[in-house]
Amino acid sequence: MRVWLIHPGELLPVVDKNPRLFRYSYFAQALVAHNHKVVRFAPTFAHATKRLRAKVDMTVQISSDYQLQLLHAGEYRNHRSFARFRFYQRLAAKFTQRASRLERPDVIVCGIPTSGLCRESLALGKQWGVPVVLDVRDLWPDVYLNLFPDFAKVFARRLLAPSFKRMGNYLAAASGRIAVSRRYLDWAVMLSGKAENANDRVIYLGSSPVSNAKPEAKWLSRHGIRTDCFLICFAGQFEATYDIDLILAVAEEADRRNLPLQILMAGIGSESPKVAKKAKECSTLVHLGWLNRDELHSVLRVSDAGLCSYAGQALQSLPNKPFEYMAAGLVLINSLPGELADLVNTQDIGVCYQAGQPENLLHLLEEILQRPDWIIDAKRRAHQVFVDRFSVAEAGETFVAYLEAMCPQSARGKVSFLEGTA
Repeated sequence: MRVWLIHPGELLPVVDKNPRLFRYSYFAQALVAHNHKVVRFAPTFAHATKRLRAKVDMTVQISSDYQLQLLHAGEYRNHRSFARFRFYQRLAAKFTQRASRLERPDVIVCGIPTSGLCRESLALGKQWGVPVVLDVRDLWPDVYLNLFPDFAKVFARRLLAPSFKRMGNYLAAASGRIAVSRRYLDWAVMLSGKAENANDRVIYLGSSPVSNAKPEAKWLSRHGIRTDCFLICFAGQFEATYDIDLILAVAEEADRRNLPLQILMAGIGSESPKVAKKAKECSTLVHLGWLNRDELHSVLRVSDAGLCSYAGQALQSLPNKPFEYMAAGLVLINSLPGELADLVNTQDIGVCYQAGQPENLLHLLEEILQRPDWIIDAKRRAHQVFVDRFSVAEAGETFVAYLEAMCPQSARGKVSFLEGTA
């Protein structure tokens, strides 16, 4: 079976230095392990690091059965910008041009976002007579509603009505729909007006195991990290989807109250200067900046809790980060309602606070600090939940079985790779 995987946002093997790999990397690995062929499309621009991998289109051979097609569509700096919108338009056009030069796949899997890549994938699927699966990883174009103040939300919904209609049509036309959470699949069914069927499936994001390596004492000392207190790790982009201001306010008040904790901030983004400034003023806040996979894993290994501090308007349901925290055996400190809150509460693996309420979080932290035995047990339970339900091995096997059921008669010939392979 020849499978095309299309998504613009993940870090990639080989071309990104020591990356943290995510959903489509694990899907690709699982497919190759089952003797399938994978062609994966991604931009030359890395969304997470804002780094150009190349200035021209590029083909990278990961293995005999796994190939990257890197498409050059420029770059952007601001997540909320016209430059990013234009980037996605160019990327969709480049995908169509490149796809016409490759051997046809047996199935195409395209992630949402973005709309343009979904449109072009469906057009090729119809032209070639191959199934197209849309993978709901973000609610698109719902995310644009958060650019408007509350009083303008109704107007914004009307303004974006054509975009909602287009995405609904794409989801209705898809041969199958998968999603990273139950709520996201319900959204796809609702927006499309097409009833759920056997080709629709929830496949969780999951995480890979976290290595056991811990940072050296010198590294900890250099960054001002204490090992005699409760360590809370926040790993993510310092952007609007996370409530960075709340984290800084909590760190400042915890410092004033002399609470025995530190919040370790790993990531980059538009709020980085604000985080760095506050870290210089506050001993309970540590600004680590961008960490590669091994560095982050070592920080997770010395931490006690993982902070899922999402803004009140965040659309995430079951995002990447909680799974990585669970893989490291960390207590979850969560602001998302819905499925993640249900998981945290029913499994007793953390606490949930109200988004935008620093006093609520501070109160919960003071309670946690008085329960050292519960912390130990909650960390153990979190890791067991990961092992039982959310490993990437489980997600990969589920994905392969899903595609094999959809394409039972698929040929298993070689993909025609282009010249100039890296």
